[in-house]
Amino acid sequence: MVASGLEGPIPSSISALETLTDFNITGLSRLLLRDCNLSGEIPSYIWEMSKLRVLDLSFNKLRGELPGAVTTETLVFIFLTGNLLTGNIPMFRKGMTV
Repeated sequence: MVASGLEGPIPSSISALETLTDFNITGLSRLLLRDCNLSGEIPSYIWEMSKLRVLDLSFNKLRGELPGAVTTETLVFIFLTGNLLTGNIPMFRKGMTV
């Protein structure tokens, strides 16, 4: 979906798409929404996705603060540059590339 023309906030209902065969959010290991003109805050459920290894939400219009700590065990790479995020940089677990 990179630079797909998709725009607007990430809907909270996306986490309920558990049976969708092409976008099974519960088993998703890479969420790449780079340069998609997304706006709004990063939904809290993103940080609870237990199999997510790579998160790329860079170059959007996302705003708000990140959680105080990102403790997802599987998350290895996180890319958030080029957004309107504010606040402190959260604590990340050892071995994560930010």
